[in-house]
Amino acid sequence: MANFCTNCGARLRMGDNFCIKCGTKIKKSTIKYNNPSSKPMPNNMEKDKTKKEIKRVVGGVESGMNQLMGKCKTKLEKEMKDAEERNRKKERIDRIFESEEIKSEIRKGKAIDAINIKSDLKIKIINQRENMSDDEIKHFIKSELRKAREREEKSRIAKEKEIGSKKTQENKAYGSYCNQGCRHCYEQYIHSGGEVDFDFTGEEIIDYFCNLGHSISFGRFCKDYET
Repeated sequence: MANFCTNCGARLRMGDNFCIKCGTKIKKSTIKYNNPSSKPMPNNMEKDKTKKEIKRVVGGVESGMNQLMGKCKTKLEKEMKDAEERNRKKERIDRIFESEEIKSEIRKGKAIDAINIKSDLKIKIINQRENMSDDEIKHFIKSELRKAREREEKSRIAKEKEIGSKKTQENKAYGSYCNQGCRHCYEQYIHSGGEVDFDFTGEEIIDYFCNLGHSISFGRFCKDYET
């Protein structure tokens, strides 16, 4: 690589300490290089500084990576612990539902009620993290099963009333209240000996009958009433 004098610009030879043209003392730090983009080789101090900077940057990256990995590990461990806890709670609920004490209560109602109650119970204990003992869980199940049976009974009674009401409306549309005007109703005259007397003399007992076999209850509604 060619060097030049900083005073007169004369070309210098390798190892020259003075310019052969103007006599200027040559300082290594003042030498101009023919390639403007070229730079002198770094000395040991600069090399050490560069190494330290690289080490600092690498160390910072390693520290950041270690912290990130530590957080990921902590999060993963927590998720695994939570999953194990959820599984334990599910198994506990299933075990209680399989007990004979609860099975006998389930048999009193509908199986679908037990399925819905188990689902609600898992939400309470697992998702909402409610703490309940085995006895409290059993009490909750029995209480909910009883409520389900009561709702079912109320629904049944309401349906029966609705059906009865519809029948009454239908009967009223085609019948009327029983009286002697019904074409199915007839009289018989019974004399003192207990036999039917077709010749009414005014001394016989009058009894009423129905050709359809109905009991005669004048004033009561009869769907078969016809005039």
